[in-house]
Amino acid sequence: MKVYICQLFLVFPPPPPIPATDLSSLSTEELEAMAGQERENLEARIRCLRNIQTMLDGAIMQMQQYSSLIASRNINVTNQSTTKIQKPNHE
Repeated sequence: MKVYICQLFLVFPPPPPIPATDLSSLSTEELEAMAGQERENLEARIRCLRNIQTMLDGAIMQMQQYSSLIASRNINVTNQSTTKIQKPNHE
């Protein structure tokens, strides 16, 4: 079966968002329960985002350390390769 490049990009757009429900029909208890659930979900999202931020900060720090290590090694290799060794004359 042949797959052409043009076939790979024929993706349908996502469906439109679902309209919000009418909250005026909910009772006070239902609204309070929904607010409590939303708060718990929001707290979980914030914890997740903070964990992601911590991991990204760690990855950035490791990349900076790696970059500085490679840069210092490249300087040492460049200095060693530019140093000329003089050969003794046996004349």
